[in-house]
Order: sequence, then C-alpha cells, then structure tokens
Amino acid sequence: MNTTLNVIQELGLDSLPREKQEELTLKIGDIINQKILIRALDEMSDQQKDEFDAFLGDEKNDQAATFNFLRSKVKNFDDLARDEIELFKKSSVDFINSIK
Repeated sequence: MNTTLNVIQELGLDSLPREKQEELTLKIGDIINQKILIRALDEMSDQQKDEFDAFLGDEKNDQAATFNFLRSKVKNFDDLARDEIELFKKSSVDFINSIK
C-alpha cells in the first residue's frame, strides 16, 4: 500500500532494514484500514450496516471489494479515508517526536 510506505518515510523509519519496513507496512495498513472502517460504520445507517454485514459474509477477505462497497454507501468515503490517514500520520509523528 503506497499510503503506508509514505507513512514510513514521513516517520523517518525508512532507514530500518527492509524486513522491518515490510512488517511495519502491513501493521500500519491494518491499523489505518480499521480506523477507516470504524469511521465509515459510524456514518452508516442501521440498514446500511445490515447490508454491510451481509456483504461481509461473501467478501470479508477482499479489501478492494469492501472499500468499493463502503464507497457506494458512505458519502465522501474517499475524503473520510484521507482524513483518517492524515490523523494517523499526525498522531504517529507526534508520538515519535515525544520519545526522541
């Protein structure tokens, strides 16, 4: 995911060994995706949440399909996702700076 690679660079973690960067990329991607999902669910009606539950029964391991579904149900989903990415970056940078 390009977003997580950018986060690693912005946090100054791109000097870590390649294996650690890949591990961090996966973990950061999971965290960001969970934050996006939680925020999208907060924006959905109960009916939309029920539709999402039914959808997950078929597509739970397909991230692209999941995001496409959310995009079709949540107004301004892409803006919401960008906001969550930026919030993650800011909180991560703030945390790293606090421990330097």
